[in-house]
Amino acid sequence: MKRHLEYIQFQGIGMMSKIIQHWTRDTDSHSAVLDREKHDGQQIIEQWPHKGGSRSYMGYSDFSAHNVGTPYQIWSLEVSEFDYDWVMNEYRRSAAKQLEYDWSGIIGFGFHGSGDPDKTFCSEEMITHLAICMGWTQIRPETISPGMFRNLLQAAGAKPTIKGVV
Repeated sequence: MKRHLEYIQFQGIGMMSKIIQHWTRDTDSHSAVLDREKHDGQQIIEQWPHKGGSRSYMGYSDFSAHNVGTPYQIWSLEVSEFDYDWVMNEYRRSAAKQLEYDWSGIIGFGFHGSGDPDKTFCSEEMITHLAICMGWTQIRPETISPGMFRNLLQAAGAKPTIKGVV
C-alpha cells in the first residue's frame, strides 16, 4: 500500500524569510512536514520558534505560528507504507527531542552547518530522513536550502497539491 508524505513549502513574508529568500535566490524560505495522524490541531512538524518565544526548535505547531498572509504550497510524495512510517517516525523523534535551531547552518547554504547532531534547520531536517529513505547518499543535508529541498521533492516525483495563504 502507498502513502503520501506531505511537505509544506512556505514563501515567508517576515524579515528572516526575506533574508533567506535573498541569500538563496528563491521564493521558498521554510520547509515543514504535515503529520495528519496528530489530532490536537498541532499537525506541522517544523524547526520554528514555539510558544511565542524566541527559542527555536523542532516540534509540533500549526499554521497560526506563521505570519498572516504567508503563502505556502503543500507537496505530496507517494512512498511505500514502510518508508512513510520510517520517515514520519524520524520526524516525530526529532520533534520529541526538540532539536535546537542550527543558526550557523543558515549563514550560507552551501557552507557547512555546525555539524552538531543536536541542531538542525528546517530543510536540513526535512531532507535528512527523506534522503536516507530514497538512497540519496550524495546529498549533504547541511547544504540544502528550502528551495533546493522543493527541487529535490519535484525530482523524486512529488506533486503540488494544496496552495494557500496563512
